[in-house]
Amino acid sequence: MRLRQLVPCLAVLVAVLAAPGCEYGNLKKYQDHVLNRIGYGPDPWSRTRIQQLGINGYIDEQLDPSALDDTALEDEIASLYPVTTMNFATSRTTFNEYTGNPDTGPYVPLRDGTRAKLLRSVKSKKQLEQVLVDFWFNHFNVDGNVEEARWGFLTMERQAIRPYVFGKFKTMLRKVAENPGMSDYLDNALNFKDGFVYLNLTRGINENYAREVLELHTVGVDGGYTQADIREVARAFTGWTMPTTFQFYPDGFLFLSQGHDRNAKSIFGGALQLAANRGQQDGIDVINFLAGLPQTAERISRKLCQRFISETAPPENVVQAAKQVYLDTDGDLREVMRTILYSGEFRDYNHAGSKVKRPLHYVASLARAVGVRDDATFAESMDGPLQRMGEGLYRAGPPTGYPESSRFWSGEGGYVQRTTLAWQAAHGEAGFAGNFLVYGITPTEIVDDLRKQLLRNGIESTTRQALIDLATSLPSAARIQEVAATMLASPDFLVH
Repeated sequence: MRLRQLVPCLAVLVAVLAAPGCEYGNLKKYQDHVLNRIGYGPDPWSRTRIQQLGINGYIDEQLDPSALDDTALEDEIASLYPVTTMNFATSRTTFNEYTGNPDTGPYVPLRDGTRAKLLRSVKSKKQLEQVLVDFWFNHFNVDGNVEEARWGFLTMERQAIRPYVFGKFKTMLRKVAENPGMSDYLDNALNFKDGFVYLNLTRGINENYAREVLELHTVGVDGGYTQADIREVARAFTGWTMPTTFQFYPDGFLFLSQGHDRNAKSIFGGALQLAANRGQQDGIDVINFLAGLPQTAERISRKLCQRFISETAPPENVVQAAKQVYLDTDGDLREVMRTILYSGEFRDYNHAGSKVKRPLHYVASLARAVGVRDDATFAESMDGPLQRMGEGLYRAGPPTGYPESSRFWSGEGGYVQRTTLAWQAAHGEAGFAGNFLVYGITPTEIVDDLRKQLLRNGIESTTRQALIDLATSLPSAARIQEVAATMLASPDFLVH
């Protein structure tokens, strides 16, 4: 966006931020609130669907999306980005630094994985699934720029996370633990019994994965474990490693029994006792034990309530209800989500607009609002802006992943990038379609028609008036696109 185009937008925003007051619709505002929270914003299909099924019916379908057909989208992604369908071994041997071909270098999985995720976020009918896949990947984060995670992050998402976002948490936890990206990223690939010689080096216990599986993946930093528990958990996972060659291990996981600590183990003050000589079952039992603890149930329930209801004040009654459902169902994540999404607190419109859209959410909501005319161009064009806004997909460095805090995503630098994207979306650049349903001709009619398409769940009265004033000041031929660009960069569109 050129400076002369940015100035009117900023003038509107200054006016909006200076005054309170809101205009909202009725049922449609609640529908759009749901579409913004359990997906990446409304598009024509989702608005029609939620009107057909009602809010409860739409939520039910999103919780069990097997009947929703994304075949055409998945076929397109597989055709555009074949690496996203490959197992770890094939990806690792096809795209690496030794091929001598820049088109088959090790950056390809990260590049194409990012583009595939963008297209799913925008075009998938299974919107809740896409949001949950992103949530759980962030929960178990690995950095796709680093070592074996350069290939493992894709298989972790496809094989360990996506199939289980509506399944059992313990299954997801085990599949993640076996992923070579995770194993290498958190050093469990080098976790062996003390004195074990592997690849001509003497190895020993590595506690890194054990510490993070406790602190980040399950019970949390206040979950009641000790340094001794970290050591015992690490001993349970000795020998969970990667093969040196992948011919017989296409998923990149190997349990090397010779490197496993076969002695008995005691965890959480003896709450879990592991007898000697049980091999890989030690790690499996630790996973099932940690997944079943009340501390894990509460931590997961709280994080989900923060994501879907309120990040600053997740309602304690919903947290506890979700926790109890988790414990009663052996960690059934579909039922936990059902409890949260059926709560009155999730439907409470006071929570609408209380969360700043993270960069992925903002980009996807732009595309869903105005359409995409060229999928490949759009996906290619958005990788750079996402990185400049601070959310390069699959690129979070620390194991904590990207922050959930709205404050983190509210910086001035990121906002300037968002205004640029809003202008591109409104003008049909970078693969955006720039489609607007405007039937009126006066400034007021143009603003109100655009509001119905882009901000049906609500707009500040001061935003509306500022937009009318802007439209009045513009030549008639420029009104629709310039007002749309400003609306898409307004505080009302930046939140959900």
